[in-house]
Amino acid sequence: MSTEWLRRTHAMTPLTSQEQRVKDMLVEEKLAFEPHHVFDLGALGRHPVDFVVFLGAGVAIECTGAYARRGRALADLRRRSALINYWFGTIKKVFPKVSCAALIEGPSEDQERLAAQLRPILKDADSLTRTIGELREALRDLRGA
Repeated sequence: MSTEWLRRTHAMTPLTSQEQRVKDMLVEEKLAFEPHHVFDLGALGRHPVDFVVFLGAGVAIECTGAYARRGRALADLRRRSALINYWFGTIKKVFPKVSCAALIEGPSEDQERLAAQLRPILKDADSLTRTIGELREALRDLRGA
């Protein structure tokens, strides 16, 4: 499987509703970005991220959410965060200057508890955001606006 084939395939993949909300925010902020960007990590493989924003050396954004009842959503988000962190760490091994931001929505969870449990898992994330608004602010901080 070539990198180009993977890029074409992911470019045709429709955005999730969460990704569409992120895209709308990126357009509102007038940021250059590419959805479903595929990083070629050499011997470490290839990995598509939900978005790359062209700020500085780049910002890789991964989005996920769990909307189940309290407790169950948090357990699912811990598992997903571990996978996201693995890929962020792998990306940073090859592209150390790329910033990594995670948007992790768990609206049924206590937001402070969510952040407290996910921050230690997301060691390679430069930013952990729980809402589109927090992601917007994190990108503004990176942009210096």
